[in-house]
Parts: sequence; structure tokens; C-alpha cells
Amino acid sequence: MNSYSFYITLFILFSRSVFSQNLIPNPSFELSHPTCYLLIDNQRLDIQFWARPTKATSDLYSTQLSSYCDMHMPIGTAANNIGEQLPRTGNVIGGFVNEARPVSVSVSPFDTAEIDPYREYFMTPLITPLEVGKTYCASAYVSLPGNNDHYSNNISMYFSDTAIAKNDFNALYGAAQIIENKAIDDTTNWVLISGCFIADKPYQYLTVNRQHKVD
Repeated sequence: MNSYSFYITLFILFSRSVFSQNLIPNPSFELSHPTCYLLIDNQRLDIQFWARPTKATSDLYSTQLSSYCDMHMPIGTAANNIGEQLPRTGNVIGGFVNEARPVSVSVSPFDTAEIDPYREYFMTPLITPLEVGKTYCASAYVSLPGNNDHYSNNISMYFSDTAIAKNDFNALYGAAQIIENKAIDDTTNWVLISGCFIADKPYQYLTVNRQHKVD
């Protein structure tokens, strides 16, 4: 299995106007209560505003958890711990699989299914809907976990006018407004990804991770 994982923090979305505000609520995940252990498919992240739009399990890590916890940073105790990284700000960071091919997941107490590609996401509502015709710029910081054998590009930001809620593990496909084409291979520093676009709809939600098909 090839897996490409990343840590992510500090989302910013603003319009190109003189007086503009960050339209991302809880931009660095601080309004949350990360759990000590990895959450399974149907368990919700204990975080304000952010959610998982599919059953794929994006995660939260915190420096305030016990060092015996899986989700402690700078490094936890889980056998599958993928690396360490201190938050860029605050105490909490998000973790997600950009893509893994293939992954076997449990779809019922008695059945498994092979998901290819497997991707994890974070989704949040915006503080206010975007205004059609205005230019918006969005950015975030990502870092490649040090124990990851692979790195990747195509981390994307997809804006939609409705929330995404899928009760399965299948990858999402859509025309993301912002796509980071450069490969992120830095395991030490937080790398800025960013882009601008003109809103063609009154978008109200942001979903993060790649949204397009890759052969």
C-alpha cells in the first residue's frame, strides 16, 4: 500500500478588500478536545465547526494530551504513529491521509471492502457565504510526517454551497477551486499552500484534500 499523509493547521480565507476578516471558524483547531486514542469510522471528532464529510478518519493531535496517548504531539505511542511535528500555533493540529492505494476498511461487523483511492478530509462551514464575483484568497500550512515513506502534491481546497455528508469511505470528486501542485516533502517546517479564485456561487463550505481523479 502506498500512503501519503500530512499534518495541517491554520486556515485563512479572506476577500481582496481593504477590510476583510478570516472566514474560517476555528482556523487552527484550538476549539476542540482531541481524544487520547485513534477514533474509528463512526466516531465524530470532538471539535467545533469542523467535521468529516465521509467515514474516512482524519484525526486531531494535541500537545496537551498525555505522552502515553496515541494522539499526543510531538509524538504519540501508537504503533502506526507516522511522525512528529509541533503545532505552528497553539496546541492542536489536524492529520489526514492525502491518498492511500488501496486500503481495506470495515464496512460492517462482518465485512470489509477495499477502497482505492482512500482519502481523508476536513470540512467546515464558512462564517459568511462568499459573494459572487468577488476574489477570495485561501491558505493553510501543511507538513509531511517524518515517518512517512512517500510525499505528494495536489492538496486542494474545495468550496461548495452545501455541506457534504457521505456515509461511506469513497473518495470525493469535484472541481476544487485551489489546488497545490507542488509536492510537499518537508518534514521539518510548516509549508504554506495558498491560492485565489473568483467566487461564481455563494459558497458556504470548505472541504480540504484532493478532489480530482489521479491515475
